[in-house]
Amino acid sequence: PMKNANVGIEDGVIKGVSTKEIEGFDYPDLEVGGKNRLVTPAMLVMNSYLYLYPFRYKVFMGKLNPQKILDVMSSNDAYYFAMAGAYHLLKRGVGTVVFSGPHLDLTARAVSEVGIRPVLAVTVDNDANWEKEFSTLYNRWSSGDENRVILRVANQDQLKNVLDVSRTYKIPVLVERDVDLSEADLNGAHVIGLGGGSRKDLKKLSLQGGLAWTPSFEVSNFP
Repeated sequence: PMKNANVGIEDGVIKGVSTKEIEGFDYPDLEVGGKNRLVTPAMLVMNSYLYLYPFRYKVFMGKLNPQKILDVMSSNDAYYFAMAGAYHLLKRGVGTVVFSGPHLDLTARAVSEVGIRPVLAVTVDNDANWEKEFSTLYNRWSSGDENRVILRVANQDQLKNVLDVSRTYKIPVLVERDVDLSEADLNGAHVIGLGGGSRKDLKKLSLQGGLAWTPSFEVSNFP
């Protein structure tokens, strides 16, 4: 790490980092003091359920069943709860958040309003409509320059179909720990196995995929 350094930012882009004065920043519009502080790129949070933010402590302690909350949560609730959660993350240096579950479009709108980059993970389980949901959200939130929609597979039977979509759209796939990749063809697909060291397919992931030490839904519902 570089100590006692100056960071020059223009139009949201870092233009220079130096222990000396940065050329072109003699008279900055705004100077923020950072003595004895650490400056890092914005962090990324994966597998977050932002709309559960107001209930995070009781969920952690096992006093509330998150599914029961989701069953009675309205669209407006989801939007404003997600916005509150996004502010929480922004204050802690998060610049990108990956989330799944219901209310994906509303959550993405709330996150964008706060100023965080949303990445929508469409869940693939027993619902036969996941391809329609993926197509709708992909057309709405992705562009030629940037993709903001990925897949999260939680059903072993759908794995092959999901990997085919990953290859076609060149998007990552989050794979729940109960979905075994040991016999899967991962060539051309970008997979990230959730659950860390508890997975049974660690050898396959080490050769052809990525591994995230990220809790699954039943372990944690908010970072």
